[in-house]
Amino acid sequence: MKEKMKTIRNTLVVSLVTILTIIACNQKQPPKQLGRDPHVSATKYSLNTVLQPVNSSVITSINAISPKKKTIAAQIIADGYLDFDTRTFNNIAARFSGRIEKLYIKYAFQEIRSGQRIFDIYSPEMVTAQQDLLYLIKNSPQETEM
Repeated sequence: MKEKMKTIRNTLVVSLVTILTIIACNQKQPPKQLGRDPHVSATKYSLNTVLQPVNSSVITSINAISPKKKTIAAQIIADGYLDFDTRTFNNIAARFSGRIEKLYIKYAFQEIRSGQRIFDIYSPEMVTAQQDLLYLIKNSPQETEM
């Protein structure tokens, strides 16, 4: 599929370049004038102006602006508040390996009540620890420290 799209794209590019070349070649060129333009007088520019380097003479009426060093206030007073994008806040460090099976919270900073379920997690390590604890409780009732 990618090769087919690449072939189509290349064909379109070649066709476009060919069409633009044909259009450019078929445009009528303005007739070349032999001799000088009768509307421009020979005394308009002096010989010194014509012989100057291009970057040393400016023929325009636009004023040039030179840069000036100024100090600007570093403090800007504006109404509002700063906040971070909560859509990018998605990493939570866990103290054990596992995965979240189901998440009950829809968005960051959602209001949560006491005792509300946040997520269901599955961890093979936690399952093993739970089975070990249940085994010890069942088979060693004298262990009251657990």
